Amino acid sequence: MHIFVTGATGGMGSILIPKLLSLGHTVSGLARSSASASKVTSLGAKAVIGVLIDLDTIAKAASDADMVIHMGFDHGQAFSGDFIGACKKDVSVIEVIGRSLTAKGVQGKTLMFASGTLGLEGDDEHSSAHRSPHMPRYESTDAAFSFVPKGLHVVQLRLAPITYGSVKPHDFIAMWAGESKKAGHVSYTVQGAWAACSYDAAADGIVAAIGRLDVLTNPVSLHLIHETGIPFKEVADKLATKLDVPTKKIDKEELSQLGFLGNLMGLAKPVKADYTYEVTGWRPQEAGLVAQLDKWTF
Repeated sequence: MHIFVTGATGGMGSILIPKLLSLGHTVSGLARSSASASKVTSLGAKAVIGVLIDLDTIAKAASDADMVIHMGFDHGQAFSGDFIGACKKDVSVIEVIGRSLTAKGVQGKTLMFASGTLGLEGDDEHSSAHRSPHMPRYESTDAAFSFVPKGLHVVQLRLAPITYGSVKPHDFIAMWAGESKKAGHVSYTVQGAWAACSYDAAADGIVAAIGRLDVLTNPVSLHLIHETGIPFKEVADKLATKLDVPTKKIDKEELSQLGFLGNLMGLAKPVKADYTYEVTGWRPQEAGLVAQLDKWTF
């Protein structure tokens, strides 16, 4: 089948596309510049030039596809202080994709879209996101799931907050390292934990889910998670060794001293992926986040 991927040149997309092609699918990928387009074509996919606000471009690419895997999200806008605006933009993209995939009464196409596990009310795949006006990612889920009655198969791909590559440190870990260098110690709380997964393993999870579409409920939420909860202290100890500074235990109420990162850490907790493993047959096998920390430079 033909699959359109947004976020095609991101850490996940650039690993996922070759895996999709190896299974015989054709792939097109959204590329925001000529340089990004060259990267998409070098992966073996067709480049679609556009950004997330180019809704007509996205609509056309989606209408030509049997499946859309939507992983694009404006992290630049979100991390600059306008998280709500980035979420609203994501809703607009999902609505356009949903309308395109169900146009003229067409049924049986699939939308997979990336989400996250931060802010869940519970800890498993059946848990709903906390409906906070300050963290409205749940509106993307609402938008996507609204197309199920119109014949669209919808799969929510909840990524771990630390979904990482092999080359450079994950942004949250890099922020933590930066704050630690300034403070002269690595702050952590005993209450929190990071769920984590590598890009490569998560991409394998997506491929596994595609192979089991016929048995997945509709809609369904999956957790693309390898390590379900690494205590902050375990990561802090490794980070402290890398930076040659001590660790410092703080109360959860003091996380605000870490700014935006502290807010995220306040939401982080162990989550489960048992249902995902069961229904997809996916079993991630990798060394894990703490081992990966040894390979990163800060």
